[in-house]
Amino acid sequence: MFKFLTYLKLKNRNWEELSLNSRIKVFQQMENFEAKRQGRKPMTVVEKNFDNNMQGLCDKGAGNIYLSIDFFKKKYMQYWGLTVLFHEGRHAFQQEEVVENEKPSVFSNTYKWKKNLQGYVNFDKNEKYSYYAMQDVERDANKYALKRLKRLHFWLKNESGYAETIRSKQDELDSQVQTAKKELGLFYKLKVKWRNKKEREKK
Repeated sequence: MFKFLTYLKLKNRNWEELSLNSRIKVFQQMENFEAKRQGRKPMTVVEKNFDNNMQGLCDKGAGNIYLSIDFFKKKYMQYWGLTVLFHEGRHAFQQEEVVENEKPSVFSNTYKWKKNLQGYVNFDKNEKYSYYAMQDVERDANKYALKRLKRLHFWLKNESGYAETIRSKQDELDSQVQTAKKELGLFYKLKVKWRNKKEREKK
């Protein structure tokens, strides 16, 4: 299948004409493209009504990527939905890399991801946000999501909501660094790794 036919469906005028199920199918096709590109098994895209502020979830065991139903219902939200899809798909890739590489090089991303996942710090509103947001796997997934969204520039550059989403995602990445400096100080990277190590030692 030609990828550009799927990209065109993301344009606002075309997107508005699609049914809910058809919109989910577009996202599924985007996930299939990502999986093939990354050399991993494709996940099944499932819409979900989250009862909190969560926007997406990668459940590798079930083989599903759950995305907020708002991305398929609200105007111009398909672009932010794509960043979440790319983010969660990157988590699927990270997890497959860790499983398939039992003894990764200590200098590799896979090694960092493995250590991180062994002591992953879940989001907890009672704890400093930076311990979650600045973890290796989360930081990598966020950067990857922005990079992949930018690659659609040729097709979506004139669409309302697209450029705004890119700016918002970049602002999010930048603000996470500033927040980490405020919450944890200049040595926030070391403190995040220490927190991750502490979590790992509990298991």
